[in-house]
Amino acid sequence: MEKIILVRHTEAEGGDGNIFRGQTDLDLLPEGFKHAKKVGEKLKKLKIDKIYSSKLSRAIHTAEAIAGPHKLDITKSPKINEMSFGMFDGLLVKDVKKKYHDILGARNKNRLNFRIPGGGESYVDVSKRALPFILKEAKKNPGKTLMFVAHASLIKAILVSISKNKGLDDFSGMIHYGCRVFLKHDNGKLNFQHVEND
Repeated sequence: MEKIILVRHTEAEGGDGNIFRGQTDLDLLPEGFKHAKKVGEKLKKLKIDKIYSSKLSRAIHTAEAIAGPHKLDITKSPKINEMSFGMFDGLLVKDVKKKYHDILGARNKNRLNFRIPGGGESYVDVSKRALPFILKEAKKNPGKTLMFVAHASLIKAILVSISKNKGLDDFSGMIHYGCRVFLKHDNGKLNFQHVEND
């Protein structure tokens, strides 16, 4: 049995809900760097065998703060990058609401499956991209504790895909900056254990 820990990056440029960050490579804010260091301190005594990060700076710098005390290298993969918001990527939320309220309305009716035009991904797409990668790494590392530093939408996509009778709204309030989601991998399946927030 393997332990899997999903970590959301700490406070990043664009604020929470101000920008469709998506795959736009925005870095941590000064408070994000401080918070990442605190998360690293909290996890210092936890046994971690491998750390993975998305290829976006905000996740990489969060992962570095955690990996440092453990003297671990970070494996970077686009498989755990944040959801692509297509034509909205990098735009201010307030501007999108003014110009594209019809697209946002359609998305809100079916958030799990809706793809924003211009190469956007749905939550289902993100899960299909990230979950096989996580499961493959777990299978390759029997009995180990693996940490994946990623993003809010990706973490929610995975939790919805492994949970019975739970939707996006059930997880929206719990995936704060720097949160740690603890899962167990057993026979090719992930099981939710608990969430830690600061």
